[in-house]
Amino acid sequence: MPPEQSTDQNASEDRLRQFLRQSKIGMLSTDCEPSSRILETNRAFCGMLGYQVNDLIGIEVATILHPEDQAQERQLFAELVSSKRQTFHVEQRFLHKSGRAIWTRVTCTIVPATSHPVGHCFSIIEDVSQRKAVEQRLNAEQRLLRQLLDLQDRERRLVACEIHDGFTQDVVAAHMMLQALQNGYHTRQQEIPAELKQALEFLERATNEARRLMDELRPMILDEMGIVESLHSLVSQERERSSTTFEFVHRAPFSRLPPLLEGTLFRIAQESLTNIRRHSQAASAELRLTQVDERNLILEIHDDGIGFDPAQVPHDRGGLSGIHERARLFGGGATIESTVGKGTRITVKMPVELPDRTPSDPHVRWTV
Repeated sequence: MPPEQSTDQNASEDRLRQFLRQSKIGMLSTDCEPSSRILETNRAFCGMLGYQVNDLIGIEVATILHPEDQAQERQLFAELVSSKRQTFHVEQRFLHKSGRAIWTRVTCTIVPATSHPVGHCFSIIEDVSQRKAVEQRLNAEQRLLRQLLDLQDRERRLVACEIHDGFTQDVVAAHMMLQALQNGYHTRQQEIPAELKQALEFLERATNEARRLMDELRPMILDEMGIVESLHSLVSQERERSSTTFEFVHRAPFSRLPPLLEGTLFRIAQESLTNIRRHSQAASAELRLTQVDERNLILEIHDDGIGFDPAQVPHDRGGLSGIHERARLFGGGATIESTVGKGTRITVKMPVELPDRTPSDPHVRWTV
Protein backbone atom coordinates (compact mmCIF):
# COMPACT_ATOMS: atom_id res chain seq x y z
CA MET A 1 0.00 0.00 0.00
CA PRO A 2 1.48 3.44 -0.93
CA PRO A 3 2.48 5.60 2.07
CA GLU A 4 -0.15 8.24 1.25
CA GLN A 5 -2.93 5.64 1.09
CA SER A 6 -1.71 4.06 4.33
CA THR A 7 -1.77 7.45 6.04
CA ASP A 8 -5.31 8.13 4.82
CA GLN A 9 -6.39 4.66 5.96
CA ASN A 10 -4.92 5.21 9.41
CA ALA A 11 -6.65 8.58 9.66
CA SER A 12 -9.99 6.98 8.71
CA GLU A 13 -9.49 4.27 11.33
CA ASP A 14 -8.70 6.91 13.96
CA ARG A 15 -11.88 8.83 13.10
CA LEU A 16 -13.93 5.64 13.26
CA ARG A 17 -12.35 4.74 16.60
CA GLN A 18 -13.09 8.20 17.99
CA PHE A 19 -16.69 8.05 16.74
CA LEU A 20 -17.13 4.60 18.25
CA ARG A 21 -15.92 5.72 21.68
CA GLN A 22 -18.08 8.85 21.82
CA SER A 23 -21.30 7.44 20.37
CA LYS A 24 -24.30 6.86 22.62
CA ILE A 25 -25.29 3.93 20.41
CA GLY A 26 -23.74 0.55 21.16
CA MET A 27 -20.88 -0.23 18.81
CA LEU A 28 -18.43 -3.08 18.46
CA SER A 29 -15.40 -3.77 16.29
CA THR A 30 -14.03 -7.32 15.99
CA ASP A 31 -11.39 -9.05 13.94
CA CYS A 32 -12.45 -11.16 10.97
CA GLU A 33 -11.04 -14.41 12.28
CA PRO A 34 -13.39 -17.30 13.17
CA SER A 35 -12.84 -16.50 16.85
CA SER A 36 -14.25 -12.97 16.28
CA ARG A 37 -12.34 -11.25 19.09
CA ILE A 38 -13.39 -7.79 20.23
CA LEU A 39 -10.90 -5.10 19.17
CA GLU A 40 -12.83 -1.98 20.13
CA THR A 41 -16.12 -1.20 21.83
CA ASN A 42 -17.74 1.75 23.57
CA ARG A 43 -19.33 2.64 26.86
CA ALA A 44 -22.83 2.50 25.38
CA PHE A 45 -22.48 -1.19 24.52
CA CYS A 46 -20.68 -2.03 27.74
CA GLY A 47 -23.40 -0.22 29.69
CA MET A 48 -26.03 -2.48 28.13
CA LEU A 49 -24.25 -5.51 29.54
CA GLY A 50 -22.95 -4.11 32.82
CA TYR A 51 -19.25 -4.26 31.89
CA GLN A 52 -16.37 -1.82 31.65
CA VAL A 53 -14.68 -1.37 28.27
CA ASN A 54 -11.49 -3.14 29.41
CA ASP A 55 -13.55 -6.18 30.46
CA LEU A 56 -14.53 -6.89 26.86
CA ILE A 57 -11.42 -6.02 24.83
CA GLY A 58 -9.77 -9.18 23.53
CA ILE A 59 -12.54 -11.65 24.37
CA GLU A 60 -14.48 -13.68 21.81
CA VAL A 61 -17.95 -12.38 20.97
CA ALA A 62 -19.35 -15.86 21.67
CA THR A 63 -18.41 -15.36 25.33
CA ILE A 64 -21.16 -12.76 25.74
CA LEU A 65 -23.62 -14.09 23.16
CA HIS A 66 -26.58 -16.27 24.12
CA PRO A 67 -25.76 -19.95 23.34
CA GLU A 68 -28.89 -20.39 21.23
CA ASP A 69 -27.88 -17.47 18.99
CA GLN A 70 -24.26 -18.46 18.38
CA ALA A 71 -24.76 -20.82 15.42
CA GLN A 72 -26.69 -18.21 13.45
CA GLU A 73 -24.07 -15.60 14.31
CA ARG A 74 -21.25 -17.84 13.04
CA GLN A 75 -23.08 -18.51 9.78
CA LEU A 76 -23.81 -14.84 9.08
CA PHE A 77 -20.29 -13.81 10.12
CA ALA A 78 -18.74 -16.37 7.74
CA GLU A 79 -20.92 -15.14 4.86
CA LEU A 80 -19.89 -11.57 5.62
CA VAL A 81 -16.16 -12.33 5.70
CA SER A 82 -16.38 -14.40 2.49
CA SER A 83 -18.18 -11.50 0.74
CA LYS A 84 -21.37 -13.52 0.20
CA ARG A 85 -23.16 -10.59 1.77
CA GLN A 86 -22.16 -6.98 2.39
CA THR A 87 -24.07 -6.55 5.61
CA PHE A 88 -26.60 -8.28 7.81
CA HIS A 89 -29.26 -7.31 10.33
CA VAL A 90 -30.14 -9.69 13.12
CA GLU A 91 -32.06 -9.73 16.39
CA GLN A 92 -30.09 -11.66 18.97
CA ARG A 93 -29.43 -11.84 22.67
CA PHE A 94 -26.29 -10.80 24.49
CA LEU A 95 -25.67 -11.89 28.07
CA HIS A 96 -25.60 -9.24 30.78
CA LYS A 97 -22.90 -9.54 33.42
CA SER A 98 -25.65 -10.71 35.79
CA GLY A 99 -26.51 -13.56 33.40
CA ARG A 100 -29.83 -12.25 32.05
CA ALA A 101 -30.42 -12.02 28.31
CA ILE A 102 -30.52 -8.62 26.60
CA TRP A 103 -32.36 -8.52 23.28
CA THR A 104 -30.57 -6.41 20.67
CA ARG A 105 -30.80 -5.55 17.01
CA VAL A 106 -27.39 -5.77 15.37
CA THR A 107 -26.31 -4.28 12.04
CA CYS A 108 -22.94 -5.62 10.94
CA THR A 109 -20.61 -4.84 8.03
CA ILE A 110 -16.93 -5.04 7.05
CA VAL A 111 -14.78 -1.89 7.19
CA PRO A 112 -11.25 -1.65 5.71
CA ALA A 113 -8.30 -1.86 8.09
CA THR A 114 -4.53 -1.59 7.60
CA SER A 115 -3.94 -4.37 10.12
CA HIS A 116 -5.94 -7.00 8.26
CA PRO A 117 -6.36 -7.74 4.52
CA VAL A 118 -10.10 -8.34 4.90
CA GLY A 119 -10.72 -5.56 7.40
CA HIS A 120 -12.61 -5.43 10.65
CA CYS A 121 -16.17 -6.37 11.40
CA PHE A 122 -18.06 -3.32 12.62
CA SER A 123 -21.41 -3.65 14.40
CA ILE A 124 -24.05 -1.18 15.56
CA ILE A 125 -26.05 -2.62 18.45
CA GLU A 126 -29.43 -1.32 19.61
CA ASP A 127 -31.07 -2.45 22.84
CA VAL A 128 -34.59 -3.66 21.94
CA SER A 129 -35.37 -5.39 25.23
CA GLN A 130 -38.35 -3.18 26.03
CA ARG A 131 -39.90 -3.78 22.62
CA LYS A 132 -39.34 -7.52 22.93
CA ALA A 133 -40.92 -7.51 26.40
CA VAL A 134 -44.00 -5.76 25.00
CA GLU A 135 -44.14 -8.23 22.10
CA GLN A 136 -43.87 -11.17 24.47
CA ARG A 137 -46.70 -9.83 26.62
CA LEU A 138 -48.85 -9.32 23.53
CA ASN A 139 -47.98 -12.81 22.32
CA ALA A 140 -48.97 -14.27 25.68
CA GLU A 141 -52.26 -12.37 25.59
CA GLN A 142 -52.94 -13.57 22.06
CA ARG A 143 -52.23 -17.17 23.04
CA LEU A 144 -54.64 -16.83 25.96
CA LEU A 145 -57.33 -15.34 23.72
CA ARG A 146 -56.83 -18.14 21.18
CA GLN A 147 -57.24 -20.65 24.00
CA LEU A 148 -60.45 -18.93 25.07
CA LEU A 149 -61.71 -18.94 21.48
CA ASP A 150 -60.84 -22.63 21.25
CA LEU A 151 -62.74 -23.32 24.48
CA GLN A 152 -65.71 -21.32 23.22
CA ASP A 153 -65.60 -23.20 19.92
CA ARG A 154 -65.51 -26.56 21.72
CA GLU A 155 -68.50 -25.53 23.83
CA ARG A 156 -70.38 -24.41 20.72
CA ARG A 157 -69.61 -27.74 19.08
CA LEU A 158 -70.80 -29.64 22.16
CA VAL A 159 -74.07 -27.70 22.35
CA ALA A 160 -74.64 -28.18 18.61
CA CYS A 161 -74.12 -31.93 19.01
CA GLU A 162 -76.50 -32.01 21.97
CA ILE A 163 -79.17 -30.24 19.91
CA HIS A 164 -78.58 -32.59 16.98
CA ASP A 165 -78.45 -35.84 18.95
CA GLY A 166 -81.14 -34.97 21.48
CA PHE A 167 -83.68 -32.27 20.78
CA THR A 168 -83.64 -32.48 16.98
CA GLN A 169 -83.95 -36.27 16.92
CA ASP A 170 -86.93 -36.15 19.29
CA VAL A 171 -88.64 -33.42 17.30
CA VAL A 172 -88.07 -35.26 14.02
CA ALA A 173 -89.43 -38.48 15.56
CA ALA A 174 -92.53 -36.66 16.82
CA HIS A 175 -92.98 -35.05 13.40
CA MET A 176 -92.77 -38.47 11.70
CA MET A 177 -95.35 -39.95 14.09
CA LEU A 178 -97.79 -37.11 13.48
CA GLN A 179 -97.08 -37.33 9.75
CA ALA A 180 -98.04 -41.02 9.88
CA LEU A 181 -101.20 -40.11 11.75
CA GLN A 182 -102.02 -37.52 9.10
CA ASN A 183 -101.44 -40.11 6.36
CA GLY A 184 -103.96 -42.32 8.13
CA TYR A 185 -106.59 -39.63 7.80
CA HIS A 186 -105.76 -39.40 4.10
CA THR A 187 -106.09 -43.16 3.70
CA ARG A 188 -109.47 -43.17 5.39
CA GLN A 189 -110.43 -40.08 3.42
CA GLN A 190 -111.21 -38.28 6.64
CA GLU A 191 -110.75 -34.61 7.32
CA ILE A 192 -107.46 -33.84 9.03
CA PRO A 193 -108.01 -32.07 12.35
CA ALA A 194 -106.79 -28.46 12.39
CA GLU A 195 -104.90 -29.18 15.62
CA LEU A 196 -102.90 -31.91 13.87
CA LYS A 197 -101.99 -29.62 10.99
CA GLN A 198 -100.95 -26.92 13.44
CA ALA A 199 -98.87 -29.37 15.48
CA LEU A 200 -97.03 -30.47 12.32
CA GLU A 201 -96.34 -26.84 11.41
CA PHE A 202 -94.98 -26.13 14.90
CA LEU A 203 -92.72 -29.19 14.76
CA GLU A 204 -91.44 -28.22 11.31
CA ARG A 205 -90.64 -24.72 12.58
CA ALA A 206 -88.89 -26.22 15.61
CA THR A 207 -86.81 -28.48 13.36
CA ASN A 208 -85.80 -25.57 11.12
CA GLU A 209 -84.97 -23.42 14.14
CA ALA A 210 -82.85 -26.20 15.63
CA ARG A 211 -80.93 -26.51 12.38
CA ARG A 212 -80.44 -22.75 12.26
CA LEU A 213 -79.12 -22.77 15.83
CA MET A 214 -76.72 -25.60 15.02
CA ASP A 215 -75.39 -23.65 12.05
CA GLU A 216 -74.99 -20.56 14.20
CA LEU A 217 -73.17 -22.50 16.91
CA ARG A 218 -70.96 -24.67 14.72
CA PRO A 219 -72.04 -25.87 11.26
CA MET A 220 -71.88 -29.67 11.20
CA ILE A 221 -70.48 -29.54 7.68
CA LEU A 222 -67.44 -27.64 9.01
CA ASP A 223 -66.38 -30.63 11.11
CA GLU A 224 -67.40 -33.22 8.55
CA MET A 225 -66.16 -31.67 5.29
CA GLY A 226 -63.87 -28.76 6.14
CA ILE A 227 -63.72 -25.08 5.31
CA VAL A 228 -64.04 -25.26 1.49
CA GLU A 229 -67.28 -27.24 1.48
CA SER A 230 -68.58 -25.12 4.37
CA LEU A 231 -68.04 -21.94 2.38
CA HIS A 232 -69.75 -23.55 -0.62
CA SER A 233 -72.74 -24.27 1.62
CA LEU A 234 -72.69 -20.79 3.14
CA VAL A 235 -72.73 -19.12 -0.28
CA SER A 236 -75.58 -21.40 -1.40
CA GLN A 237 -77.62 -20.39 1.64
CA GLU A 238 -77.00 -16.71 0.96
CA ARG A 239 -78.17 -17.13 -2.64
CA GLU A 240 -81.50 -18.42 -1.34
CA ARG A 241 -81.91 -15.58 1.16
CA SER A 242 -80.89 -12.67 -1.05
CA SER A 243 -81.42 -11.15 -4.47
CA THR A 244 -77.63 -10.67 -4.69
CA THR A 245 -75.78 -13.08 -6.98
CA PHE A 246 -73.16 -14.76 -4.78
CA GLU A 247 -70.18 -16.65 -6.21
CA PHE A 248 -67.52 -18.73 -4.47
CA VAL A 249 -64.09 -19.23 -6.04
CA HIS A 250 -61.30 -21.18 -4.39
CA ARG A 251 -57.76 -22.29 -5.10
CA ALA A 252 -56.91 -24.16 -1.94
CA PRO A 253 -54.87 -27.39 -2.27
CA PHE A 254 -55.07 -28.17 1.45
CA SER A 255 -57.64 -30.72 2.61
CA ARG A 256 -58.17 -29.53 6.17
CA LEU A 257 -56.99 -26.74 8.46
CA PRO A 258 -56.83 -26.67 12.27
CA PRO A 259 -60.46 -26.66 13.54
CA LEU A 260 -60.10 -23.32 15.32
CA LEU A 261 -58.69 -21.69 12.18
CA GLU A 262 -61.47 -23.17 10.04
CA GLY A 263 -64.03 -21.82 12.48
CA THR A 264 -62.47 -18.37 12.40
CA LEU A 265 -62.41 -18.21 8.60
CA PHE A 266 -66.02 -19.36 8.49
CA ARG A 267 -67.14 -16.71 11.00
CA ILE A 268 -65.38 -13.95 9.06
CA ALA A 269 -67.01 -15.09 5.81
CA GLN A 270 -70.40 -15.47 7.49
CA GLU A 271 -70.25 -11.99 9.02
CA SER A 272 -69.14 -10.45 5.73
CA LEU A 273 -71.84 -12.13 3.62
CA THR A 274 -74.51 -11.21 6.16
CA ASN A 275 -73.42 -7.57 5.94
CA ILE A 276 -73.63 -7.72 2.14
CA ARG A 277 -77.15 -9.14 2.26
CA ARG A 278 -78.38 -6.64 4.85
CA HIS A 279 -76.63 -3.41 3.92
CA SER A 280 -74.84 -3.40 0.56
CA GLN A 281 -77.70 -3.45 -1.97
CA ALA A 282 -75.22 -5.29 -4.20
CA ALA A 283 -76.15 -6.95 -7.47
CA SER A 284 -73.25 -9.37 -7.16
CA ALA A 285 -70.67 -10.48 -4.63
CA GLU A 286 -67.74 -12.87 -4.67
CA LEU A 287 -66.10 -14.92 -1.93
CA ARG A 288 -62.59 -16.11 -2.82
CA LEU A 289 -60.30 -18.44 -0.84
CA THR A 290 -56.72 -18.74 -2.11
CA GLN A 291 -53.59 -20.33 -0.70
CA VAL A 292 -50.89 -17.90 -1.83
CA ASP A 293 -47.87 -19.91 -0.64
CA GLU A 294 -46.96 -22.75 1.71
CA ARG A 295 -47.65 -20.66 4.80
CA ASN A 296 -50.46 -18.25 4.02
CA LEU A 297 -53.93 -18.08 2.59
CA ILE A 298 -56.15 -15.15 1.66
CA LEU A 299 -59.89 -14.85 2.11
CA GLU A 300 -61.42 -12.08 -0.02
CA ILE A 301 -65.00 -10.85 0.00
CA HIS A 302 -65.96 -8.29 -2.64
CA ASP A 303 -69.29 -6.73 -3.60
CA ASP A 304 -70.46 -4.07 -6.06
CA GLY A 305 -72.89 -2.47 -3.62
CA ILE A 306 -73.36 1.06 -2.36
CA GLY A 307 -70.18 1.01 -0.29
CA PHE A 308 -69.43 3.37 2.57
CA ASP A 309 -66.91 5.90 3.80
CA PRO A 310 -64.69 4.06 6.33
CA ALA A 311 -63.88 7.36 8.05
CA GLN A 312 -67.56 7.93 8.81
CA VAL A 313 -68.36 4.44 10.08
CA PRO A 314 -67.65 3.36 13.68
CA HIS A 315 -64.93 0.73 13.77
CA ASP A 316 -67.17 -1.75 15.58
CA ARG A 317 -70.09 -1.46 13.15
CA GLY A 318 -71.04 -4.53 11.16
CA GLY A 319 -68.47 -6.69 12.93
CA LEU A 320 -65.56 -4.84 11.28
CA SER A 321 -63.49 -4.74 14.47
CA GLY A 322 -64.20 -8.43 15.04
CA ILE A 323 -62.76 -9.26 11.62
CA HIS A 324 -59.58 -7.34 12.41
CA GLU A 325 -59.23 -8.90 15.86
CA ARG A 326 -59.87 -12.47 14.73
CA ALA A 327 -57.26 -12.16 11.99
CA ARG A 328 -54.72 -10.59 14.34
CA LEU A 329 -55.15 -13.30 16.97
CA PHE A 330 -54.07 -15.90 14.44
CA GLY A 331 -50.99 -14.04 13.26
CA GLY A 332 -52.74 -12.56 10.25
CA GLY A 333 -54.26 -9.26 9.25
CA ALA A 334 -57.29 -7.74 7.57
CA THR A 335 -57.88 -4.75 5.32
CA ILE A 336 -61.30 -3.29 4.60
CA GLU A 337 -61.58 -1.02 1.55
CA SER A 338 -64.78 0.72 0.58
CA THR A 339 -65.86 3.71 -1.49
CA VAL A 340 -69.32 5.20 -1.60
CA GLY A 341 -71.01 3.92 -4.75
CA LYS A 342 -68.22 1.50 -5.63
CA GLY A 343 -68.66 -1.41 -3.27
CA THR A 344 -66.52 -2.96 -0.56
CA ARG A 345 -63.57 -5.34 -0.48
CA ILE A 346 -62.45 -7.24 2.62
CA THR A 347 -59.09 -9.02 2.44
CA VAL A 348 -57.97 -11.31 5.24
CA LYS A 349 -54.52 -12.90 5.19
CA MET A 350 -54.03 -15.82 7.58
CA PRO A 351 -51.35 -18.44 8.22
CA VAL A 352 -52.21 -21.97 7.13
CA GLU A 353 -51.11 -23.24 10.55
CA LEU A 354 -51.86 -21.82 13.98
CA PRO A 355 -49.02 -19.60 15.23
CA ASP A 356 -47.50 -21.50 18.16
CA ARG A 357 -44.97 -18.70 17.97
CA THR A 358 -45.54 -15.38 16.26
CA PRO A 359 -42.81 -13.96 13.98
CA SER A 360 -41.19 -12.09 16.85
CA ASP A 361 -40.70 -15.23 18.93
CA PRO A 362 -37.85 -17.06 17.14
CA HIS A 363 -34.52 -16.66 18.88
CA VAL A 364 -32.85 -15.08 15.88
CA ARG A 365 -34.41 -13.15 13.05
CA TRP A 366 -32.32 -11.72 10.24
CA THR A 367 -32.70 -10.08 6.89
CA VAL A 368 -30.33 -9.42 4.05
